[in-house]
Amino acid sequence: MKKLFWVLAASAGMLVAQEKGAEAPRANPTDTVRVIEVKQADPYALQRTLSGVLGGLASVNATPGALVVRGSGEAVSVIEAAIKKLDVPPAPTPENRPAPNVELTVHLLYASAQEDPTATVPQDLDGTVRQLRSLFPYKGYRVLDTLVIRSRSGRETVTNGTLPGSDSSYDFRFRPEVAAGPVPRIVRLGSLQLSVKMRSYPDPADKTRYQFLDSGIRTELDAREGQKTVVGKSNVSGTDDAIILVVSPKVIE
Repeated sequence: MKKLFWVLAASAGMLVAQEKGAEAPRANPTDTVRVIEVKQADPYALQRTLSGVLGGLASVNATPGALVVRGSGEAVSVIEAAIKKLDVPPAPTPENRPAPNVELTVHLLYASAQEDPTATVPQDLDGTVRQLRSLFPYKGYRVLDTLVIRSRSGRETVTNGTLPGSDSSYDFRFRPEVAAGPVPRIVRLGSLQLSVKMRSYPDPADKTRYQFLDSGIRTELDAREGQKTVVGKSNVSGTDDAIILVVSPKVIE
């Protein structure tokens, strides 16, 4: 690109030297006027660039989607060739670069104080559960639900629903921010909040009498993409059990 500017400037200098009294472009019946389409670049930015190089060689005026060039036929041809090479998309900047998407995988684990022979977890959570067993005294772990939520960096996202096979409900929200840096990147999870209401029946034979057992987590944290992060645990009210929140972010450009 710099080489192009030097070539253009040199061409402009030679053409100006050939035209006596060309300090400023003047209307001339023999002038060539050409409308040159600009498909990708900003025509107004191109006008400023070319005007700074051309001096009085020719006039360049910007319109939406095109440049209007007036001058000698030779000068207009030189400028047209330059415009075709400069007509490229603007380089991305922090201001115009679109925010990346974040895909967040959320595991809701139920940790029970009593042994549960039927409780199992998927193989990809085995390592996480082993770490949890070394930290907490719970005897059984099972997955209540797994959520996959996609959001744009900087946007608050909310999802809610019913836990599979139950009358229990959840509400989950977060605001991801992708931090600048090498891959794997850090994703800041702001305003992260989990609320779970589990319906419990004191008498399993009587479905008309029930109560809600609440559990919730509210925090902010940094999580590395592709890595499972234990956010925290929340005791289920009225029991010795707990709900454990595990998240794993993935940045999608």
